[in-house]
Amino acid sequence: MLRSLAFQLYKFGFDSAKEPNSLFRSHRNGRDQPGIKALFNYFYAMARIPTKMYIVLDTLDECTTRTELLWWTRSFVSSSEFAHVQLIATGRPEAAFLREPPSVFGESNCVSLDKECIDADIRSYIISRLEESPEFQKWASFLSVLQQIPDEIGGRPDGMFRWAAYQLNNLEACLGCEGYRSRSQIHPTRRKGKAIRLLQFLVHAKRPLTLPEAGGRDNRPD
Repeated sequence: MLRSLAFQLYKFGFDSAKEPNSLFRSHRNGRDQPGIKALFNYFYAMARIPTKMYIVLDTLDECTTRTELLWWTRSFVSSSEFAHVQLIATGRPEAAFLREPPSVFGESNCVSLDKECIDADIRSYIISRLEESPEFQKWASFLSVLQQIPDEIGGRPDGMFRWAAYQLNNLEACLGCEGYRSRSQIHPTRRKGKAIRLLQFLVHAKRPLTLPEAGGRDNRPD
């Protein structure tokens, strides 16, 4: 996260020339990667520049180092040096984020999003994909099947956008509509924990995972 924030601030010109040059030289002219402390110092140096900026941290619940993340968020928000920075964070309502953020940002600055509205947005996304995707346009002769998809997938995402997108990607890969019914029966809440963990592996893996690696020992179909 810090590496991404530092890069984006540098890319958009929120830096003084000496900071990136100093970081580059201190790590053998780019041959070594900067550690957490160096990235902290670099990011803070750029964020202190008195220019209005907005930082968005999305899906905090997917962070694997929550303790460090919450500590960093608290220290950043409480520092008067960064009063010109507006920090916006999102996350699912899990215990750690229901407890900590209100004390950091203030109760009045914490807003719970309406899950029904989120699901409505997901449904709109599904309909848009069905109308615009060349793969789904090939299903034009199966109108009844296309009409089923928004109800089958859009009615069960439980606020999980990635689940709905994953289902659509799977359906696009079908050779025809024959595989639709079997592929659309995976319920998002049935194995939510394992699904989130698998997505984390896919995001952070250095190479594509094989099917046995992704499935582990539990290869039973849903």
